[in-house]
Amino acid sequence: MMYVRGHEQDFDSWAEQTKSDIWSSKNVLKYFKRSEDYHGNYPGPAHATGNELYIGKYSYESPIQKCLFDAFKEKGISTGDVNVLPSRVFGYPDVAIKNGGRWCSYQAFIKPILQRNKLIISTFSDVVKIHLSEELNKRAIGVTYRKHGTHYFVFAKKEIIISAGVIDSPKLLLLSGIGPKDHLTSLQIKPLLDLPVGETYVAQSYIPLKFQINDSLSIIPNRNLTDKTFIEYYAKRKGPLTSFNARFGIGFTQRKNSQDPNFPDIYYVFNGIGGDSSGHELFSKDSELKPGIYEKYFKSFADKDGFIVEIACVKVKSSGNIRLATKNPNDQPLINPNYFSNPTDMACSIDGSNYHNSEKKKFFVVTAIYQELSILWTSSNPQK
Repeated sequence: MMYVRGHEQDFDSWAEQTKSDIWSSKNVLKYFKRSEDYHGNYPGPAHATGNELYIGKYSYESPIQKCLFDAFKEKGISTGDVNVLPSRVFGYPDVAIKNGGRWCSYQAFIKPILQRNKLIISTFSDVVKIHLSEELNKRAIGVTYRKHGTHYFVFAKKEIIISAGVIDSPKLLLLSGIGPKDHLTSLQIKPLLDLPVGETYVAQSYIPLKFQINDSLSIIPNRNLTDKTFIEYYAKRKGPLTSFNARFGIGFTQRKNSQDPNFPDIYYVFNGIGGDSSGHELFSKDSELKPGIYEKYFKSFADKDGFIVEIACVKVKSSGNIRLATKNPNDQPLINPNYFSNPTDMACSIDGSNYHNSEKKKFFVVTAIYQELSILWTSSNPQK
């Protein structure tokens, strides 16, 4: 739900690769603005109002948020709109939240046009195959989808847009015979187009740094999510439940030996949730932690006030793949993210973890506001 457009260099590189200015940052900006109804933290010429996609700011302000940005100010660290100056800047998050609730693509773009005669939305439906025409040089001509156990075919007069996400899009192509020939043949799927589908799967990995404080400023589910909290949300659309997992700050910075002074290397998200002993099983499952990792690195943080800094590399060099397990559309694909197979990603993550503790940037430890909170970095002190 955090509104981060992406770096202009990425768009310009896509324009260069495709030999089309359609993807250039200058051209794409007008489409971002054309969709915006901006009521965020940084109004200005880079944004627009009166359009479909509501972009706002949190109605709930985490008490830790003020501490963080006071620390930035004390250390002389730039703050502002990450969508305008995203190379070296930290800022308040703009979010797709309206009246305390998520403002998703359906609400912004689909719901207002549901009455159009030419729009048909089929719910509870799964596309299982894209059909190609041998006579039309392997052109996609339609899809088969399944609804309540019955299969239906839909013919496409012009084009088919695949928008099934980073996992299910390659899965659908592979099921349709579009992908590496050897892989498809091994599953008895007739290869129609021999293409490297699923062969360059790139996924970010986040490193959480936990900081403990001596004041009740964070959100601890056992303590803060009470009946009063839920009544406040449903009756007034206010309170901590209106925030996106209490993420109160985002930022970008560069490594010391960055190859490009105009492009960020490291992405930060600041999370105002403290330790939670009640949800450790869900947290372990959601984070895909190996057995024993929670007990070793997170249990000592349980039910204590603090915050978490999530760190990720912006341009991941490691890549894995997505393959089919079987030719049955009901079966989940095989996902191999291959995290940190390129040593550059590990070096970047370490640099990101050390950024807050560098001599110049010690905004968590040596700033006045955080000394008042007796901040303690717990990530380096796993429970034995």
